[in-house]
Amino acid sequence: MQLIHAASMQTITKSGMLRKISVFADRKAELKELLASANALSRRKPQNFVILGPRRIGKTHLIIKYLLESSSKSRIPICIDTLFLTSWAEVADMLVSGLLHGYREFSGKRIDVDAFFIGARAKATEFREKMKSVEAEFGATAGYYVALRASMEKKNEVNLLINALKILHEFAEKKKITLIVVIDEIQQAAKFANSAEGLAAIRSEMQFHDRIQYIFSGSSPTFMREEFLRKGAALWKQVTPFEMREFPPEGVEELLRAFHPAARHDESCIRRIHEITQGIPDYVVKTLNRMGDTDRISVDDVDSAFEKVVESEIRFIQQIMDELTPDQIRILGTMTGGTVRYKEIAALFEYPPTALLRTLEKEELIAKTGRGEYVIRDPVLRAALERSRFPVQ
Repeated sequence: MQLIHAASMQTITKSGMLRKISVFADRKAELKELLASANALSRRKPQNFVILGPRRIGKTHLIIKYLLESSSKSRIPICIDTLFLTSWAEVADMLVSGLLHGYREFSGKRIDVDAFFIGARAKATEFREKMKSVEAEFGATAGYYVALRASMEKKNEVNLLINALKILHEFAEKKKITLIVVIDEIQQAAKFANSAEGLAAIRSEMQFHDRIQYIFSGSSPTFMREEFLRKGAALWKQVTPFEMREFPPEGVEELLRAFHPAARHDESCIRRIHEITQGIPDYVVKTLNRMGDTDRISVDDVDSAFEKVVESEIRFIQQIMDELTPDQIRILGTMTGGTVRYKEIAALFEYPPTALLRTLEKEELIAKTGRGEYVIRDPVLRAALERSRFPVQ
């Protein structure tokens, strides 16, 4: 396994010098296929991708590297992160804004981005002038988008999303450019109002283009398979799933050597890092980085560094915990020591906890082993619960 050098972080050595080191193992096979798809896109044969994998596995990193290597004046990237969005209207606005800013940056042309987002409180004459300028440059669909968005009390968010997608399509055709549209953390859409309608609109609209490549990424493989592979299979011309995997011990060892090339260590350190991080790239990197500059690494050093990682992730974990019910938290509390059988969980409740377990599985917080036992997927979440960072009743 090799390391990429496009994205790096810096660590302070004992002498105070900054040393740049690679932070993720190379996804060479996946990147090669993505880049091949970019060439197909130039021939107006778009290939869509669905990137699956749990949290902190390196999905966004792969996407960013692909965009850096594939973008050009005739191939414009639009990348939005839906993790903290709350509605289809916000998704629509980000798609349109990303298109306009991207085109302005790559073409060097002056574009009145603000005209698209003029509010209903604007003066009537100003609003009409903005509408005319938008329609003249981008067509009637864009003008309708501006009017629809301004009518806040009558706004249909899914209709707004559909119009945003049509703007992308018509813009690409009119300007003779190709677009790479990335929607990261799309599983957040499950929490939107009219979630099913919006997702159906995306699947439907995508079959009518030949200048746009769509890439969807999400931290809930169950959601991604259902919404973008199973339901979309009949509509899409071509869709390729990428399932991101954890690092094997060999990958952990290579990262350790990259972070601490002069430090002595033995196999027990490699095994311990892989065990406590479960090979999840983000946690492997953060654990190694928390060790600082050292001449020798011990298992105790690994444990101490991982403890610092857990502390640094408390805010992230709190967001997860805030969305859980007391009974769900109670179930997670039974798994802090490792795998747990169903009957052990059921003994805590006066009713079958099957629905609770299915919800936790759907959210990718727990997994069912081949032996039918349950385990917490995220090692930092498990460690935080085990160390009583959060109350478990």
